[in-house]
Amino acid sequence: MFVCPSSADRLLDRPPVSNYAGCQNDVESPINVDNHGVLFLNSHISRKDVTDGISHTLYVGEKLTDPLDLGWMSGTRATLRNTGLAPGWGSPDPTVRNPAEKNELWVGGFASEHADVSNYLFGDGRTESLSNCIDMKVFQQLGNRADGKLFDHDPMAP
Repeated sequence: MFVCPSSADRLLDRPPVSNYAGCQNDVESPINVDNHGVLFLNSHISRKDVTDGISHTLYVGEKLTDPLDLGWMSGTRATLRNTGLAPGWGSPDPTVRNPAEKNELWVGGFASEHADVSNYLFGDGRTESLSNCIDMKVFQQLGNRADGKLFDHDPMAP
């Protein structure tokens, strides 16, 4: 369930993992009750809580899977990610395969096996392939449900 058709994981003989995760925060930080995304520890966000507008807020995005993923319902980094890292980089340090092994509170960012894009679900139900070269300021704004900031240029442009 929730496996991208382009993922090599769909061919592996192991329990299914997901290539999608909820947006937990706009910065890299531990999963907690005060995160700024829409899915985080004990979240109960309604449409009225997304004051930046649901069409300008990321709800779910693609992620690379990890053999240690605990599955969709775990509420861990297996199911939650943030916009604190540039898309395409699941890790702040590309030499570290799994930073979670070094820091259990590390969450990580969105990434995919697609060339130069990752796919996202916005609050209005729209899916969009965003360039991995998207402006980081805009990307972080998309990950924050209520920062009150308006885009100063096209949010889909690199």
